Amino acid sequence: MNQNNNSQFIDVFPTVLYYKVLNNINVNSHINDILVNQEKISDGIGLLTTGDALLNEKLYKDLKNEILVASKEYLNEKGIIFEDILITNSWANILNKGDRIHNHYHSNSLISGAFYVTDSSLMEFYNPTLDNPLSTTPFFNFERNSNEKNHRTWNSFNLQPKSGTLLIFPSWLYHSVPETIQDTRISIAFNIFPKGKFGPKASYINLTNNTHE
Repeated sequence: MNQNNNSQFIDVFPTVLYYKVLNNINVNSHINDILVNQEKISDGIGLLTTGDALLNEKLYKDLKNEILVASKEYLNEKGIIFEDILITNSWANILNKGDRIHNHYHSNSLISGAFYVTDSSLMEFYNPTLDNPLSTTPFFNFERNSNEKNHRTWNSFNLQPKSGTLLIFPSWLYHSVPETIQDTRISIAFNIFPKGKFGPKASYINLTNNTHE
């Protein structure tokens, strides 16, 4: 809460991001595997691995466990009640210098994230509360003054993750990768969904089986 004389600005219901450096993950082995061993296709922007369960492979066991522990910590911090969680899909993105990823969100998942195998260019998240075309349909279209000292005026928020960084965010949050400044940028992306019973009694869902475990 910021207070100036008798005026108050109260920030409520923030959008929460999770950011952690995983020092125990051997990123060099992951770089070699993704560049040399994994089959890849072009998506018109860069390259991505063809499978949808990269984190199930033996080499990525420790990383997968770290992601599951961190995701549960994130959901608990937000007060979300769940029985268990599962990684529904996972893949690697490989961008070369000058490549970028367009604005998008992840459908059919609760939370999403990325582990940065190499240093990354900016990761840009867009403010869902402002009247911009990436949020809900605006009632009015205002001109705005963006003040770097006032986060309430920001249209977006940027992070520049280093190698070994894990980032988790709500799947509905629009995000993009501006022009890549590294010669090679590698990240492992994933989506997570609840497992078991979740939701209120009148409309609960029970998911007990999944092929990505």
